[in-house]
Amino acid sequence: MTGIEQVSTANYIDIEYVCRAITSSEIVELDGKKFLAIYDVYEGQINIVYQGQEIFLAVGQDKSILKI
Repeated sequence: MTGIEQVSTANYIDIEYVCRAITSSEIVELDGKKFLAIYDVYEGQINIVYQGQEIFLAVGQDKSILKI
């Protein structure tokens, strides 16, 4: 994504080397800025405030690129 202005976390605890699989995400646009929230299986949340374009890459367990 482009134009990142802020990145923050909530309920994000150190679980060491355990995989933090994503459960859901949402994007809200307000006053020309986009707010992306990404939630994981441990109820952690990453929040990104940005202006610009979203580009996502999904990779399978075998490290192949997934079509999404």
